[in-house]
Amino acid sequence: VEVPYTSDSAEYTALRTGSIDIGYIPSQSLPQKSPTAVLPATNPLGSGYTLAPNYDWGFAYYLINWKNPGMGPVFKQLYARQALEYVADQEAMSKDTWRGYAYPTTGPAPAEPASNPWLPTDQKLNGGARPYPYNPAKAKSLLLSHGWTISGGVATCTTPAKCGAGVKSGQKFSFTLDYSTGVTAFSSEAAIYKSSASLAGIQVNI
Repeated sequence: VEVPYTSDSAEYTALRTGSIDIGYIPSQSLPQKSPTAVLPATNPLGSGYTLAPNYDWGFAYYLINWKNPGMGPVFKQLYARQALEYVADQEAMSKDTWRGYAYPTTGPAPAEPASNPWLPTDQKLNGGARPYPYNPAKAKSLLLSHGWTISGGVATCTTPAKCGAGVKSGQKFSFTLDYSTGVTAFSSEAAIYKSSASLAGIQVNI
């Protein structure tokens, strides 16, 4: 029987008190992972529980609204999507949000466990970020070289001919990012992304 909960904290409480038989430990309740360990040195749930690594065999992403009347034309520009990749600080998200138990990845093949046969040979390039390691300065440079001007911390298209097809003069590089509530780590990741993006003049409203 799968039991729904409104938050990861509520589910964890149910696990600790024995109301459910199997579950997971939210990242905020985990100790920081050592570089070589797979599991915490001590079990936060105590000796009555057995811990096992939870490889989800997936990857995280957000969906782009290509039809958005303002940002749609911007998203269709390769340089804009590259800039969005350069401001994704996956290392910080892994260390600070997931206590070291998550890992950078840029495709459908999971980067961990490293022995899996679907792992591309270049998966570990740039710490798992492959072509686009965290580099907000490079993201900012991409925007500036494509007709954007940063004023008041937000990039605005001032040379439409360089910004790309359909991008209008005065268009701000600003969009809203929706995410699921109830999982503390998701909120933290969104906050990190918003902060990192702002360094390049990209305004993310979460």
